[in-house]
Amino acid sequence: MVHFFKPLHFLGSLLILVCLSACNPTLEEGKPIVIESVSPAVGQLAGGDTITISGTGLGFVESIYFGSELCVNIEILSQTQVTCETPAHSAGSVAVTVNGKAKKTATVSSAFTYQVGPTVSAISPTDSSTTGGGTLVITGTGFI
Repeated sequence: MVHFFKPLHFLGSLLILVCLSACNPTLEEGKPIVIESVSPAVGQLAGGDTITISGTGLGFVESIYFGSELCVNIEILSQTQVTCETPAHSAGSVAVTVNGKAKKTATVSSAFTYQVGPTVSAISPTDSSTTGGGTLVITGTGFI
């Protein structure tokens, strides 16, 4: 008989370890969590950006925090990738903390930056030829 326990929030494929002799059924669950990247690393103040966190030991993630705010809609894609939607936050850089089973946790300081979106103050010229080919100048702030 084989028993299988699906991790919380798991939607992707999963490695299933079947042993014919003694083995450790909590092999993946016992791995330390390591955050290798957060992508994209910049998002909007209102939140709602889908972020991918890559690393190791991510197959048993229970919660993710951006600063002190809980990330929502966590989806475990594999043992090395998880996604979530960022919560709303004020402008600035925040730490990203991933919490897993067995009190495993990893934090990367200043891993994500909330920034004010771009604002357009002027567009010049305001009219142009229908054949195209002209230069359009957009003036404002917050362009990356």
